[in-house]
Amino acid sequence: MQVQVLRGENQIGSSILKIISGTTRLILDVGSEIESTHTPKVPRIEGLFRGEPGYDAVLISHHFLDHAGLIPYIVPQIPVYMSRRTYEFYRYTAEYQRMNVLREPVLFEDQQLDENGNYTFVIGDIRVTPILCEENGYDSYLFLLESGGERILYTGGLCNDSRAVSEDLLSRIPEADTLVVEGTMLSRPFAGLGSERMVEQKIEELMQPLPPVFLIASSTNVRRFESFAEAASRSSRTLLVDVYQAGILLDADRELMNEKHHPEIRVFLSGSRGRELSDIRLFEHQQIDREMVPFKHIAMCVRPSRVMEQYLSELNAVHPLTGAVLIVSMWRGFREQKDVRRFLEHCEKLGMRIEYVHTSGTLDLAVLKAVAKKCGAGRIVPVHAYEPEKLIELLS
Repeated sequence: MQVQVLRGENQIGSSILKIISGTTRLILDVGSEIESTHTPKVPRIEGLFRGEPGYDAVLISHHFLDHAGLIPYIVPQIPVYMSRRTYEFYRYTAEYQRMNVLREPVLFEDQQLDENGNYTFVIGDIRVTPILCEENGYDSYLFLLESGGERILYTGGLCNDSRAVSEDLLSRIPEADTLVVEGTMLSRPFAGLGSERMVEQKIEELMQPLPPVFLIASSTNVRRFESFAEAASRSSRTLLVDVYQAGILLDADRELMNEKHHPEIRVFLSGSRGRELSDIRLFEHQQIDREMVPFKHIAMCVRPSRVMEQYLSELNAVHPLTGAVLIVSMWRGFREQKDVRRFLEHCEKLGMRIEYVHTSGTLDLAVLKAVAKKCGAGRIVPVHAYEPEKLIELLS
């Protein structure tokens, strides 16, 4: 089998990998660029995003946009394989943004199980085994590809929240001849906190004083919102999420949005779009009107949008936001996007103090080395790395 990195070899994000065997051509992930906003740049890849179908299938490792952002642009005749939860994330986001939704994908959960409890299926002359890494990355998979006695392992959505080598993580790593691995952490200095638990503790610390707290993170980073909820609960704060965010959390973790389990979570309307007005009915027992917000005791999740800017301006007219804390929990690559920069500038003009609290679950160098050793691959193919040659040298 051959591995070609169509995009993502010398940059962070936008992974698109091509696998070629004797009779089969597969694509692993179709990520949009980190800098992309609502309308991503679609590469002119013949047979994948344009022209007649040139691939037997596309496999999606997890729902983050840098791996799945270009799903709507795949040539319609190509089957797309993903997990049920990844599809639910994708469908809800696409419908909310009024984009065309992919026809029903091929779900991992509909395939047979192997002796290890992993889903497995055959496409052409390649056997594909997605391996779930639930506790290491929210509904994320790595892929083992086998054909003609050769094995390729793609780390895909494998990440490590604790930034330590765990036996559980390593036990999921099968042997392979070729390892396709992300080198994101090698390519950027780690300037955040060391684990999700440390993020949660820092957020809780910032919630202790009296001023209201506002929170911003990637809408699909469910782990981070779980940390927000735990910190808010221990700080006796009401956690407010808008309808869009509440819908994502409901799809991802129904217990999190269960008012009996998390009475501190309330849902608010930030705008008056038709979709918001209809979806708020799902949360009628958790809805909170603006005049009922316990202003000094809130932790409000916000998103970079014109609608949210207007909402904060109107809130500021009633409750001045000077001295309020805005916790920004996202990688700087996202913070450099035009709409995010504009939103942060708007918050600063309202007198809000910005605090950056973030960590990445992406595998660090120590874990990368442990994965490579456990895999035992004779060939390393880097992706998501600015210095692929350096990564190969370190892991070989």
